[in-house]
Amino acid sequence: MRCSAIAEEAIFRGIKCLVVGSLGGVKWLEERYADIDCPVTPVEDFRKTQSGDVLILDSYKIKRDDGFITEFQWTAKIDISDENTPDRSPDLVIHPGLESGWFTGDRSKFLFGREFIPIRKTITKNLIKAPNDNNRVVVFGGGTDTYGFARIMGQELRDIPGFEQAIFFSTDKVYIENLDPRFSVLPFGKALDQELSRASIVFTTASTSSLEVVARELPLGVACSVKNQISYYQALGNSKIAAQMGERVTSGEWEMRPDVIKRLITDEQLQEELRAASRNFIDLNGAKRIVDAIISL
Repeated sequence: MRCSAIAEEAIFRGIKCLVVGSLGGVKWLEERYADIDCPVTPVEDFRKTQSGDVLILDSYKIKRDDGFITEFQWTAKIDISDENTPDRSPDLVIHPGLESGWFTGDRSKFLFGREFIPIRKTITKNLIKAPNDNNRVVVFGGGTDTYGFARIMGQELRDIPGFEQAIFFSTDKVYIENLDPRFSVLPFGKALDQELSRASIVFTTASTSSLEVVARELPLGVACSVKNQISYYQALGNSKIAAQMGERVTSGEWEMRPDVIKRLITDEQLQEELRAASRNFIDLNGAKRIVDAIISL
């Protein structure tokens, strides 16, 4: 998704973009790339014919000696990176996160922080500002909810007063909707943006998608589902722009904090504190800055 925001900005400027690889059969992501006119091709079908091509890598699996990196003459190589990314000696490292203590390379080739968080052009600031407008909750576990975040949040939100409706994005429709008459389940896709534009409180995992919620300036509760979300989870909590409400432990079970979840729903002061902390924290221009930096290479 963060690559799509960068591609969207580049295409907006007339730069041709191509995704090489697989989108994992995720239909809404395929639709996203189709909408921005960015074709997707399998690695084995890629033929590099242009001079001046730039390679942007966003992968934990590709090593520095991978043939795709070494067999072609790239004008520049850019890594979207965090502490779990292999060292591939890129010309530029972009870390769309809030901390950088893990990075030990050349700081002149390193861009990080809230100014370099790529936000899609469809993201807008949320218009619901009043503390008592907490009647619509949105729950989603990243883009696919691999670890059952929606299900566990349904169990936690069940019977808590203080909201009129909770919209879940999940494939677990029957189970979740049977938990509480206020619960509705939608499939992942364009409806997520529509629902977030009307949301008053959001619960999600500490992935890139959580930063899109911060950009919308919404009260946010986050949970940590996998190792590469730990830094986001900690930074969001330390910055007071999200409430930390639990994590998935090594056994695969979720250890949630029901008191935090309930307080997010019922405590108007906490809601307003989160709104205030997120206000103008992300200015929606991260993708523009990233494309500027790439062009400057």
